[in-house]
Amino acid sequence: MNKVPRFISLMSDTTAKALVKDDHYKWFYEDFIKFITGIDLKPYTADNELNTGNKVKDYRADTIFLNKNRLVNLEFNQFVHAHTMIKNRAYAL
Repeated sequence: MNKVPRFISLMSDTTAKALVKDDHYKWFYEDFIKFITGIDLKPYTADNELNTGNKVKDYRADTIFLNKNRLVNLEFNQFVHAHTMIKNRAYAL
């Protein structure tokens, strides 16, 4: 049990998905997203890992927020690469 503490990014896929589903912590993401984008996610319902039907794990949206006929696709990217925005746009389509 000699574990060394390490930094875990709040933008890490696994961390962010767990915290955005937790009523105690989701306010952080709601406030941050509203500050950056102007979108208030409080009236939305999160639908985590909505599978688009693809068999490959990497081709699923991270978190979909639904509110009547409006949809917000929230993608968590701890590391951004050249293909990141291409993948994120493919998820949206």
